[in-house]
Amino acid sequence: MAEEKQLDINKDYNIESRELPGYLIKSVKVNSKEDELTQRNRVTISLSNSPVEIDFIYTPNHFSLLLTSNISDVTQHHDVAYQLSIKSGVEDNSELTSKTYVNTAIQIEIDPKLENIRDIEVLNKRGEIVGNGQYNSETSKIDISLTSDVPNTEDIVVNYLGTVSLDAKTGDTISTNATMSSNYLMYGNSFTIKKEAKELTNKIIGNLGLISAPKEVDFGTFVYEAKDTVIKNPKVDNSLVVMDTRDMSSNTGWTLTAQLIEPLKDSDGVLLDSKLTYLHDNLESELGMDPVEIYNNQSKEQKRVDVTSVWEKNKKYGLQLKINANSSPKPSEYEGKIRWALVAGQP
Repeated sequence: MAEEKQLDINKDYNIESRELPGYLIKSVKVNSKEDELTQRNRVTISLSNSPVEIDFIYTPNHFSLLLTSNISDVTQHHDVAYQLSIKSGVEDNSELTSKTYVNTAIQIEIDPKLENIRDIEVLNKRGEIVGNGQYNSETSKIDISLTSDVPNTEDIVVNYLGTVSLDAKTGDTISTNATMSSNYLMYGNSFTIKKEAKELTNKIIGNLGLISAPKEVDFGTFVYEAKDTVIKNPKVDNSLVVMDTRDMSSNTGWTLTAQLIEPLKDSDGVLLDSKLTYLHDNLESELGMDPVEIYNNQSKEQKRVDVTSVWEKNKKYGLQLKINANSSPKPSEYEGKIRWALVAGQP
């Protein structure tokens, strides 16, 4: 953008740059040579009989993108909260013909090691909804569109959640990328600004965890016949599953234990004269307040172990309820509480 001024020769002048919405002064050239900008984005020139050409060089700053997550190191089967921050560089849009974001396209590329993408929200700094986000599983991208009335001076954030896949390998990284393009109109000129966010990476460090456990172990209904009774193979509403994805060099296996922290009793607090035991390769242990080992894994292999599937396949393992012949229980429903505990290493 050229501008002509009538000035006197043999004098020094401070030439001020023009502020353009969405642009920052990068440098200045005087007669095609780099010169120094003052703190107020001015340049000092000395006039002579020769013409002076001043070029202020601008760089686009209409918006900037920043990807962040709530944690840097992640583990399999755990949720990660992500955010794309869009900071507007347009502080005053009075010189812009377009006052809102126009033809804006925002995309976030999702790593295949991240699944169950959900809770996508597009908000302004006041927490108001200003757009929509949709995850496309075929392209592995979140496509984001803004409403038509979002001022291009507004900062925007995109939030979403994802879960690290159980199949993700320890030591790998999860990479996230984002792009945005938007149209601007100034002094009759239409132009598109497109930017990419710096790639965000999350290292997968692995973990040892109880990813699933029964909330209910049901021994069903039995008829008391004044004889010793053993009830096996209770129904469980959820599998008892351990996931170990730790680095093999530091993996020492794990031990799973169970405790009966509340004995079986009815709604009146009357105890059932019984024993809750665990069968491990036909060796029986009674569950009480002290932890009882129900599974021991010495393998260093990264794997998923479904303990309840062992109960189903092999009758030498599992929980069983033993009722004494002389207990004379009254007809009622009896409930207790089991605590499952997972410990790294060997006992």
